[in-house]
Amino acid sequence: MLLTVSLSRKIAASVALLAAVAGIAAAGTSAALRHSTSASRPVSAGTFELRLNGSDTNQTIGEMTTSAPGDSITRTMSVENSGTLAFADVLLTTEGSSSNALTAARSGLQMVVDRCSVAWTGTDAAATCGGTVTAVIASTDVVGSNRSLSLALSPSATAHLRIKLTLPSGYDDNTGVSNATRFTFDALQRTTPAQ
Repeated sequence: MLLTVSLSRKIAASVALLAAVAGIAAAGTSAALRHSTSASRPVSAGTFELRLNGSDTNQTIGEMTTSAPGDSITRTMSVENSGTLAFADVLLTTEGSSSNALTAARSGLQMVVDRCSVAWTGTDAAATCGGTVTAVIASTDVVGSNRSLSLALSPSATAHLRIKLTLPSGYDDNTGVSNATRFTFDALQRTTPAQ
């Protein structure tokens, strides 16, 4: 047992001696190989800005008054990246001013969002697409949070959307309810670093 302790002490002393020699050798090498240089590269912050129909103020989509089951309202709008940083996506959140039959799941207002590859021609329900129409959000309840519009927009790019709200033909509430739907568009910044 004493032999083991004695051997351990010898190994520790040898390791300490080797570490001291290596430290001296490394210091000499470091001094001989030391060299420095510098370079500079300008860095500037970008801007991140979303505009609807060319404006960053509140937009009115329109009113749907004295509607009967099966009636709908259609509006076209542009979503523009007017900053200098790319969007990874744009999310749509829709909220009702109150909870009633119009915002009820499956039986209340239904929403569809389509995208045209070029600007829509005409307005509202008469709008036509001279390019390709892509379904962005299939028919769903009007109220929902953070729905992806699949809009990865580069700076200065614009997406042309058509939003249609429909009162289902099976809607049977005849109490004269009303509601205001708020549309909130949130742009997500691209997080992949530029090369």
